[in-house]
Amino acid sequence: MAASGSKPADPPPPFVEIDLSGFERVQLWAAPPPASIEPVKPGPQTTSAPPLKVDLVAIITEDNSDGEAPVHLVAIYIHADERVEIVRAGEKISSFVIVEVTETSVTLMRGDVTRVLMLDHAVGVGAEGGS
Repeated sequence: MAASGSKPADPPPPFVEIDLSGFERVQLWAAPPPASIEPVKPGPQTTSAPPLKVDLVAIITEDNSDGEAPVHLVAIYIHADERVEIVRAGEKISSFVIVEVTETSVTLMRGDVTRVLMLDHAVGVGAEGGS
């Protein structure tokens, strides 16, 4: 018997089928492909050039009497010969060529190896400078 004044409980909603085929078509997670590891091929055999055993001593600027741009010379100490050479761009010294000389650096080249030597600091002698 039901209690007076109370209503019987509503039946539960009907069970609805869900179509899961949509989830099967979409790839929600994909593992990354395995990394392809290629064997390292040895490069061409190159012999590294021995280090340039030189020190940049000074860069000298000479005024050109023709009114052209000043010429930069470089004083380089060569350790193997224990001597200082003064050269300009285009000249060869020991086993390398002086490619370029600027107010603060010199570019040397031996074979296909290029090195740039820089002055630690530029010091001028003149109206403002030292003795």
